[in-house]
Amino acid sequence: MLRACLESVFAESDELNFEVIVIDNASEDGSADMVADTFPQVRLIRNTRNVGFAAANNPEPKVLVELLDAGAELDARDLGGLTPLMWAAAQNANPEVVALLLKRGAEANARSQKGVTPLLFAAGNNANPDFITILLKAGADRDAKNRSGWNAFMFAAANNPNPEILRVLHRSGADPNARSADGWTPLMRAAAHTSTPEVVREFLRFGADVNARGDEQETPLMAAARFNTNAAVARELLRNGADQNARDKNGVSVLMWAAASNPNPEIVSVLARGGAYPDARGKNGDTAIMAAALSNPNPEVVYALAKAGADVNMKGPRGWTALMFAALNTQNPEVVAALLRVGADARIRNREGRRAIDYAGGNP
Repeated sequence: MLRACLESVFAESDELNFEVIVIDNASEDGSADMVADTFPQVRLIRNTRNVGFAAANNPEPKVLVELLDAGAELDARDLGGLTPLMWAAAQNANPEVVALLLKRGAEANARSQKGVTPLLFAAGNNANPDFITILLKAGADRDAKNRSGWNAFMFAAANNPNPEILRVLHRSGADPNARSADGWTPLMRAAAHTSTPEVVREFLRFGADVNARGDEQETPLMAAARFNTNAAVARELLRNGADQNARDKNGVSVLMWAAASNPNPEIVSVLARGGAYPDARGKNGDTAIMAAALSNPNPEVVYALAKAGADVNMKGPRGWTALMFAALNTQNPEVVAALLRVGADARIRNREGRRAIDYAGGNP
């Protein structure tokens, strides 16, 4: 039956432009061997060799012992190249499972297809620091990086809310100023993604550079302003000396990034109170309130910028005002309404002699 089905599948196509996967669920009738011998183009997955993955998610070590003793492959890989140890490090609640896999000989520094090791999986996903300790004692490379250059500190910074993970890594000698492929440091990852200000505080205590620059000359505070909706993170960076008026290589300031990308108006308020200049211009002559009008759908950001002292009628590139940018681009009419409420002058004309209303017809 199986042979006939596969022959029918391949008879329908002269050129194989798809993949056929057959899963062998512990068959004993020779069908798996038939597939392997007769259809080499089929990917055959034998479940009896992959039962370790289920055990890796089971907090009871005895289950894993029984499966391994029955012949489960210790370092078998799933379709993403993950081993049971990687799954256990990332998801298991019991560190004894990881200890058992390592004791049985699991490869502590195995890599997934994306170059992620068990230590990196644990750092980014498991809030229990015992997993990190066990892996390090078993020889896991504390400085290992994935293909994007992320080390364990970076995985923890971006995804793990437990600062104790950072402390264990720091005691092992991990570098708090390591760089990924794009020049970002662990502090930048934390600034962009963590919801826990204490994570930022720990990196600063370890000696992380609060004004480090990435390849695009972005800083940790820029990362927080652009991506993180928790204002406490930006506040923590400012308290520790972050440059509130730093600019990236394109001349975009911290406040411009917050105005353009962050839906939380409190970020703008925190930066303004910290000394960010509200009318700083980018290389093209644009300002923070123009950036908000162009791309931020939250009208509260406009109000926050106006309260911070932004000039709503300042002219930018080609004599455009924030109201013109909003008229042409915003998907939320409340942004236009907010600009008008804080004093935007609809009569102003740009270098082409056009007013904001002349652009509204081009807004989809």
